[in-house]
Order: sequence, then C-alpha cells, then structure tokens
Amino acid sequence: MIEIPIKLINDFPVICDVYKQNFNGINTHIVIGVRIIDKNSIDALAQSIKRDGLYHPVIVRAEGMGYQMISGHLRKYAFKKLAKENIPAKIIEVDDLQAKIMLITTNRLQHPLEQIEEAWVVQDFIENHKKTLKECADILNVGGKTWVYHRYLLATKLIEEIQIDIIMGLISARSATEIATVHAREQLGLSKTIKQHKLSFRESYELVKIIKNKDLSDRIKELALDDPRTVIKKRTCNEVITYNCKNQLSY
Repeated sequence: MIEIPIKLINDFPVICDVYKQNFNGINTHIVIGVRIIDKNSIDALAQSIKRDGLYHPVIVRAEGMGYQMISGHLRKYAFKKLAKENIPAKIIEVDDLQAKIMLITTNRLQHPLEQIEEAWVVQDFIENHKKTLKECADILNVGGKTWVYHRYLLATKLIEEIQIDIIMGLISARSATEIATVHAREQLGLSKTIKQHKLSFRESYELVKIIKNKDLSDRIKELALDDPRTVIKKRTCNEVITYNCKNQLSY
C-alpha cells in the first residue's frame, strides 16, 4: 500500500448512457461507473474519516500516466472534500472485465450496488464481453441464471423513466422487474399506479398479471390502473367484475 496523488486518479468510466443523459443536471448526485452517489453520503464519509481515519485503502489500476479507480470512489471524493492531496491506495493489475467484476464484488457487503446498477454491469458483460447468463452468474458468484436474467430485464426492457425511479427510491427494483415484462407503452401507467397507491410487490405482481391477461377487456385493465386493490381483490376471489362507468366498479 502506498499513498498516491488524488489528482492522478480518474474515475471508472460511466458504463450506462442513461445515467449520463438523465443525471447531468442533478446537482445532488454524481455519476461514477455504474453508481449514482448522493453527495450527502460523501459529506458523511468525510466527517467519519476526519474523526476516525481511513480504514481501507482505495484500489486502483495503472492508466496512462496516472491511475483508474476500481474501488473507493466515495473515499476519494471524501478525501477531496477534506482538501487532502494524497490517498492510501493498493495498485493491482486487472483487465477491463476483471475491473467491472470488482465494481460489484469488492463492496458487496459494505456498499452493495443497487439492483439497477447491477443490471448495467450484467448488460455490459452480455453485450460487450459476450458472456452467457450462466457465465455471468459464475463470474459474479450469484444464485444462478434467473438472477442474471432479471437484472438484464431491468437494463434492456425497462423504460428510462422507471430506471431513474428505481435509483431515486420511488419504486422497488423487484416491482420494476415485473413491469419490465410488459410492453413499453404500458409501463408508465403501471409505474404510476404502483407509486400512487404504494402497492406492495405482491400487489404489483398481481396488477401486472391483470395487464398481461389477454382474456380481460381493456376496460377492466383501465379500472385496475384506477383502483388496483379492488380489482386485484375481486380477481383473486374469482369474482365477476362489472362496471357502471370508467371509474366505478359494481360490488
């Protein structure tokens, strides 16, 4: 471990263009690699380091005349906040794929990626490194192909507005994974209903089932978006749903 000048350390390049497009004008966050970081967390870490010191060095690799950060972006920005010129670092030799793997694995316990952030790493592995679902699961040491497939759905089938909602904590990634299974034109309406009515994952799952059901009329699907819990309850109990007008169910 050595101390290296912070000014020589470049951030890991942003993997996802959606981040670049949607977060350029948001002053409360910064975009790093596959991470959206709240600047308040930088302030909190800076105070912790000032009080207790730095427990773990950052991890970098050589890049040109300087270095590229692999693990420790938050620590780097906290040190800059404290006007430090140097930071303790461990220099390793890894290729691009290994570096991206470390984006997930090095901080999995202390600062795990959000599911949408994991999704962008998975997409990058599949599309740019030509890895299969099984290979991704083995590389990342996760449960299996289903885990990888769900992440890939979030990255490739979910519209950008909902991806940003996940990052901002407005909708759960688990519910968003269900939304990703329907056509893009129906996703915003589902997301709006789930957020407005604060539906649980189970309720979201049932609502998506209703929207995907080809045997149900468009009117019932409209009612489900307007009054989801009533329609879900009646469907779950196998009750016949009738209506007097667009926004009124018959009981």
